[in-house]
Amino acid sequence: MKSQKSKIFGTQKICKTNFFVSKNGVLSLEYIIVLIILSIILILVLVAFLGPKIGLFNYFSNFVGTVKKWIPGKESIEVKELIAPEKLDRFFDDFEATLESAVGPNEKCLIKYEKIDDFEGFRVELTNIDKNLVLRKINKDDQVLQPQITIENINICRIEPQIFFNNYLGEEPCTDNCEKDFIIENSMTLTTDNLNEEFGLEDGGLLYKPKKDKVCFIPTHKTGVTWYKAIWQVFTRWGCEPSKEGTLDNNCIKQIKEKIDLCTKT
Repeated sequence: MKSQKSKIFGTQKICKTNFFVSKNGVLSLEYIIVLIILSIILILVLVAFLGPKIGLFNYFSNFVGTVKKWIPGKESIEVKELIAPEKLDRFFDDFEATLESAVGPNEKCLIKYEKIDDFEGFRVELTNIDKNLVLRKINKDDQVLQPQITIENINICRIEPQIFFNNYLGEEPCTDNCEKDFIIENSMTLTTDNLNEEFGLEDGGLLYKPKKDKVCFIPTHKTGVTWYKAIWQVFTRWGCEPSKEGTLDNNCIKQIKEKIDLCTKT
């Protein structure tokens, strides 16, 4: 009897159900379905959050435009193309050309750029990536328009107003071993006469090039915010002065033109 029991137990197999692997060692159907569902969810999340940032809708629009030529009922597939105002496109192209021409050995000089009176709710984003600069047009819905432009060997910056003032516009301008007069930021946003929605930009269409691989904006005081602030500025900021808020008086622009030469073309 004992030998029979041991024989019976010896021949029994203990079977465990594995949700991920079938009996023959292949991934189970349930596991594959779960993977597909999770992948779809991940793609939807990425599209929702990153699509506008990387201009994904423009790429999708181009893809649909190509597919429409080859499928029936193509007239019913419509994707609105992202476009910018014509004058913003011109500004973007001109600004790109200006920055590209700035690449070179010139230092401590000025660069002229063309301004426009209204961005119509759009903005231009300038991002430093290592030693290069990326330019992007972004619409009112935070969607990135194509193309995005990369300019090599140049970074964007803004002046440090007090030190810049001391180096060039003060009673004793610096001539040698001057203190660093600019601030590097990872990203800046350019709108109608505004930088980062924080600084005014009544700069006379001038950029400052402190180093061969740096080009800086010249932020100015925001004007006309309130009537009492405007009156206060008449008495406290008459003439050319820096402020603790990171700006220069726009009256400084005339002196800047007189004290700093334009960069020569290379």
